[in-house]
Amino acid sequence: MFYDFNASVSTLSTKVEWSNISSDAVQNSFAWNGKLINNFALWQGGRVQLLGSYISEQPTPQGKRIAQYFVDFGFQQKLGKGSKGKIRVSASPR
Repeated sequence: MFYDFNASVSTLSTKVEWSNISSDAVQNSFAWNGKLINNFALWQGGRVQLLGSYISEQPTPQGKRIAQYFVDFGFQQKLGKGSKGKIRVSASPR
């Protein structure tokens, strides 16, 4: 198979409450995370993987955590017969 992928999404509901500071200091929010993994079999024994992740903005008692994006790249080449050896290279520019 030349190409396959896996996708996942997680959702969460958050309630941040700091009533010791202020009586109306309650914050409800919705957040989500997503990941997409792409696998490519380009030639005999060679694979390339590209992964993308997203983490949405989330509230904290100090304010909020900004959204985050990640991209990872990987390459694998089998060496010799019977896949006894492999070379793997990965990169994560962030």
